[in-house]
Amino acid sequence: MKTSPYIFISYSTKNQQIAELVRKSLIDNGLSYWMAPYDIPPGSSYGTEINVALKNCACFLLLLSNASQSSEFVQKEVERAVAYGRPIFPLLLEQIELNDAFSYFLGNCQFTDAKKFSVTSPNFIGLLDIIKQLCGVPKDTDIVKKEKPAKKLKENKLVIETPIKKETFEIENGVLKKFNGNDTAVVIPSNVTSIGDKAFEGNNTLNSVEIPSGVTSIGKSAFSGCINLTKIKLPNKLKSINSHTFAYCKKLTEISIPNGLYEIDEKAFLLCTSLTEINLPKSLTNLGNEVFYGCNELKNINIPSTITSIGDRIFKDCNSLNYTKDNNALYFGNNENPYLILINIENDSITNYETNDNTKFIYDNAFLDCKSLKSVTIGKSVISTGKEAFKNCEKLKDIKISEGLKKIGDNAFENCALLKTITLPASLSSVGHAVFRGCNKLKLVTFKERGLKWSYIQSNEISNMWNKDAGKYVIRCTDGDIKHG
Repeated sequence: MKTSPYIFISYSTKNQQIAELVRKSLIDNGLSYWMAPYDIPPGSSYGTEINVALKNCACFLLLLSNASQSSEFVQKEVERAVAYGRPIFPLLLEQIELNDAFSYFLGNCQFTDAKKFSVTSPNFIGLLDIIKQLCGVPKDTDIVKKEKPAKKLKENKLVIETPIKKETFEIENGVLKKFNGNDTAVVIPSNVTSIGDKAFEGNNTLNSVEIPSGVTSIGKSAFSGCINLTKIKLPNKLKSINSHTFAYCKKLTEISIPNGLYEIDEKAFLLCTSLTEINLPKSLTNLGNEVFYGCNELKNINIPSTITSIGDRIFKDCNSLNYTKDNNALYFGNNENPYLILINIENDSITNYETNDNTKFIYDNAFLDCKSLKSVTIGKSVISTGKEAFKNCEKLKDIKISEGLKKIGDNAFENCALLKTITLPASLSSVGHAVFRGCNKLKLVTFKERGLKWSYIQSNEISNMWNKDAGKYVIRCTDGDIKHG
């Protein structure tokens, strides 16, 4: 958690580009900031991190637009900022009519007009001066004014001292810590073996970069926010792409990923809105949460059949993807197996369903609100069901799960009100949060393994909440019963 006085930046992702300019300007002016997703550690709870940040911030900078006013998340942040008594500075990005909630929360606030936003505008500089005073930062800490050579008298002669220029590449023991240049095309020195966290973060002049073949790792958020980066070729020795590595690279259209790479971590390509196609290597086994979230121009991804784990919401708001249709469902995969991932049911009035023999994953919300669905057969090749996969299937009462399933996602069978019994295979190793919430008629869960394995599965889930609000029933293991409720 940040300890120095910092500014909480609240914004809609539709205003991401302006938010990046604001964030960079705060840094340039010696001010500390807190901004999602940069300051949310991987694997942590968004709600918890945001609430703690709001509670401890020096002030709340709201990028106010029609989009942010319509965002339920921004509204929650504003409400918490008011509740915690944080000073609120609305930065008005466009002419809007405040809704009732924002009129109530912002009624006593002084608005800063930023409809033609620029970090050098008098309005914005004036706001920065107020924030600096609030945070205890001197007003002259301003990098917008270019540093001039210092003049002083020495032995009756006027001497002009040129300020020390930062090295373009800050390299330490083979690790590129920071790039300080403004070149559009960058060739990283051949002695670099690793690119550190945030090394190029927020660089808005970078257009292309050449990475030496000896680089084996690229840090978190290394190129995040490089809004003009259009193409990049990753080195052959690279084994994984870290979280947020290329997040918000809005002009990225071309990326070459080497064979041998086995993992892409969460949000690696978050909101890369110009990316239209990406070929993933056959060596890939793991895709983290929200990897391609918001890549709304993405049409083609070749997901290899070698994949063993996919995270939540990896294709959220990827509205241009080309799917394969089969048996009232949309599937996604590769040329050899187009049925790798069952994405969604097209006809929510279906009464029964059997997954394709080649399907490996059932995606988040795949059968959500299929209120006529009565029976489903999960085939032998399926190894994972996503979050809320069968949520609100209120007539579903016959579920056949083949041996081979390893993971059941959070809330997978929530509100399947007619479900009375279900059999889980011995291959199961992970059961998510509140899987049977609202299944009030559930009486028997048969697990084809010993009770010791069930206890192990339960102990590894968050707060042991796999069975929250599910009523009273029995877990029937091969060596005895475990009563619940």
